[in-house]
Amino acid sequence: MSSLLENKVVRLKSSDNKIFEVDECIIMMSKTIKTMMEYLGSDDQVVIPLEKVDSKTLALVGEWCANHLAKVKNTKFVEGLDLDVILHLMYTSYYLDIKELGDQMRETIADRAQMKAIEEISEKFSF
Repeated sequence: MSSLLENKVVRLKSSDNKIFEVDECIIMMSKTIKTMMEYLGSDDQVVIPLEKVDSKTLALVGEWCANHLAKVKNTKFVEGLDLDVILHLMYTSYYLDIKELGDQMRETIADRAQMKAIEEISEKFSF
């Protein structure tokens, strides 16, 4: 018998064909995934393909969402990430439509840019 507190699991497939089983309450922060679930269904056998998100990035998105829902500050989450990973997370936030994730990644990029020389920023972003 299932408990009322039991969370439903959503199966996500990354672009590199890895399957992730994620609590529905965590991943429902994504408007894109909500919409896909409406069209594909949400039974246990459905696997939602995320063709633009690799497994490394998807794992980080899941971790970020879990922290966010648990009201854990995600400042330490981004401290150890390099700029390429942060950019992937920002682009993924657009694709998955997770506003808060995108906001934090943009803020992190801006904070780091303030500490860099103009030449370094131009080189990194190909200006």
